[in-house]
Amino acid sequence: MPVSRLNIKDYSRFLNKQLKDMEISDTISILTFKRDRKIKINKLSQDNFKIIEDGFKIREFINLTEKEAIKTLIKLKDIEYPRSNTLFIERK
Repeated sequence: MPVSRLNIKDYSRFLNKQLKDMEISDTISILTFKRDRKIKINKLSQDNFKIIEDGFKIREFINLTEKEAIKTLIKLKDIEYPRSNTLFIERK
């Protein structure tokens, strides 16, 4: 499982590109530096995503379209990563 870094300034651009390029059943995890908080993105079907928030709150968002997923992920960024400058990405 490759781990890469992401600058918080590139978060929205990264999400747009990754959600478009994901294959069905792919998973992307976005973690903090301490790796104590994370957001997991799963592609369920051609236009459905599942987002799991595991950090400040533990929630699950199911059957989101690409636009809804991006909107949700941007809101979650402010909750889960308020003072982070660098995030870590794991792809499975």
